[in-house]
Amino acid sequence: MDKLRQLPDNWHAFTNLDLALPGRGMREIDLVMVLEDRLLLIDLKDWLGPVVSKDGNWFNGKRDCGRSPVHKINENVRELTSLLRKFITEQSKAGGSSSKKLPYPWIEGAVVLTRANDRSGVSGSEISRVFSVDPFMRMLRNRGERDAQLGESPSRHTDFTTPEWIARFRHFFNTSTGIFQAGTRRYGGFRAKNDSPTFAHRDGIFTEFDVDEEGVQMSTGLLRRWDFTKADTRFQAEEGRATIVGREKSVIAWLDDRNPICGSSLLKPKVDDPDRGVSYWEVFEKRRRMKRLAEYCETDFQKSTPGERLELARQILASAKLLHDLKAAHLDIGPHSIWLEAPTTVRLSHLMAASFPEIESMGSARFQFLSSSTVPEDVLGGEVNPLRKDVFLLGCVVHALLFGELPAGSPPDWDAKVDRDGLFTTLHPWFARSLDIDKNARFADASEMLDAFNAAASSGSGEKSVIEGLDRFLTLKSQRQVFQAYPESELIQEDQRVAIWRTDSSDGPRVVKLWKGTAIGDLKREASRILAFLERAEAHIESPVPGTVVLHNVHWTGDAIVLVQDLVEGPTLLDEIEQKSQLSDPVQALRFFRELADVVNVLHDRSLAHGDLKPANIVVSSRDDAAEFHPVLIDLLDFSPRADGERLSKAYAPSSGGRFERDRFAVTRMVEEVIGTQQIKGDIWADIARAIDQCRIGPPENSTLLPLMEALDRALKPRMSEPIDYCSRSRPTILRSIERVTV
Repeated sequence: MDKLRQLPDNWHAFTNLDLALPGRGMREIDLVMVLEDRLLLIDLKDWLGPVVSKDGNWFNGKRDCGRSPVHKINENVRELTSLLRKFITEQSKAGGSSSKKLPYPWIEGAVVLTRANDRSGVSGSEISRVFSVDPFMRMLRNRGERDAQLGESPSRHTDFTTPEWIARFRHFFNTSTGIFQAGTRRYGGFRAKNDSPTFAHRDGIFTEFDVDEEGVQMSTGLLRRWDFTKADTRFQAEEGRATIVGREKSVIAWLDDRNPICGSSLLKPKVDDPDRGVSYWEVFEKRRRMKRLAEYCETDFQKSTPGERLELARQILASAKLLHDLKAAHLDIGPHSIWLEAPTTVRLSHLMAASFPEIESMGSARFQFLSSSTVPEDVLGGEVNPLRKDVFLLGCVVHALLFGELPAGSPPDWDAKVDRDGLFTTLHPWFARSLDIDKNARFADASEMLDAFNAAASSGSGEKSVIEGLDRFLTLKSQRQVFQAYPESELIQEDQRVAIWRTDSSDGPRVVKLWKGTAIGDLKREASRILAFLERAEAHIESPVPGTVVLHNVHWTGDAIVLVQDLVEGPTLLDEIEQKSQLSDPVQALRFFRELADVVNVLHDRSLAHGDLKPANIVVSSRDDAAEFHPVLIDLLDFSPRADGERLSKAYAPSSGGRFERDRFAVTRMVEEVIGTQQIKGDIWADIARAIDQCRIGPPENSTLLPLMEALDRALKPRMSEPIDYCSRSRPTILRSIERVTV
């Protein structure tokens, strides 16, 4: 922007615009410059390079940045030319029959590299529209050089910088009404809800914001924006910065690898800034109704029950226990890093200062400047024991949760007077030990803490919180109300366990599934499992996974569970295996299962699993009657009493493992059933078969689909420059075009 101020004063610029095209989404426009003879659309790239164009994509170093910005800016030029011509025509008509017809401004596009000077990697067909910033500015100021490089403008005889034309452009580019909006910075598909941070580090090293995922209804996240100019100088350089950037992701990966249950209690990273500069950013997955402990104390404390708060406290300690069992310590536990959703959901965040067994030895206090929490050892001095530091911090957050405020003092200290109503007298000794100024007098770790907490907490409070949780889903109080809310238009299935029917609404057809009392079992014994099922359904509703059936509502009637979901049209994969029709083309089948693996991976990344994946639970869907087919997972959730065990199909389940392992095994089994029976032989199928073995054998067994995904990618994009014959039983044969692949 500073360089723009060096350009002629009569030139004009419109910056940071979003162009809304009906049915085609939003187009980002960094800069529109108004020169005497033309308009320039400019896409700014703040990349270090090297910049290389290959196969229609651009690469910044080793990172694939997607489709060429030259192609995208040219598309924007075409769209804007049409829209501006229409606007100018309307302006001419508004001037009356006597007014002179207005000329159309010539519009051109350019990509400007603000930090890279080497353009040698850009393809010859694009190089004429790609500039480094300083030569670009010099070229613009010299009209002869501008005409030589960009070409003479057909509208060069009109001066578009006159007050009359600038007024027209201001009207056209107006962001208050019309097709343009003020641009909002995007973070890997997420947009900040507002400019007000929800949390800021005490030294300003990072700030955090609530964000929404574009194009995914009710999918939210937590954005953390870093400002390394506020950090110690040793962390401002690229080498020092690299020890912090993405460290939390590494900690989570380490914990996940050793105990997936531990990983499911953490806010997971979704996307981060690939440039990893001084303004690095990262986005974490966060459910919409989840609140920080700090916010919970302000908004929900008064309306929550003591039993509900006790249960949440128990879950906080249980989450910390999972870390301590692996000899890892959080070291930044506080109201900012504890996330709650009543009655039982807890997540931890801010693990960038965590201590865990590392291959590379690190200074014990190297990352503690990132922490926002303190213990007596930090104030009074003395050696810090990571696990006992966590114990003190856990005592503080449980104090805040039960009493609505952190313990007073610096350092904080236990005072029984805070329990004004005597609701938690049995926990007073527990608090005194947790918050002891002498670290050696505290509990040794979170496991010992949790045992003592459970022993001291009043009995029956857990049962009460579960009942209160079930009441939250009691939106339809009887099965009669269910049938009134969702009238049957077609009965799909009914037996002793479930009733499934179609209902038609103004928003389209829905499928209603009702689990009867016989499927639920003893309510007293199954209450906690029913609540967990309802909350799992709610998680799917609030954060839908692409490639899975959309869930709309979940209800508890007191004697039945009701789930309302979209009706997904199309044959199932079981039908396809029997009929061999839609996926008979090898390329189509490879793409279908590559997409299926992606869907399962995304589901697992959100700590969710299908658990009974099989061909009958996958619809082969054609979007908008297109030629390509896509997998849609249905029957995501099923309930059965504890005594019956989990419902699963043995043909698609391994001999050991849980829901996640069953999903991965089922994918490999279905690949064998569909692709393995087609005319895909030779080296290609051998490669896929080896990948399936790697997925199943591990170690650990069925812990990843990555080898299969890579093998499918190789089959779809062979290293050869031309497509291959998937039918070959020996070495692949080069063909001239993809249309000639033989089935």
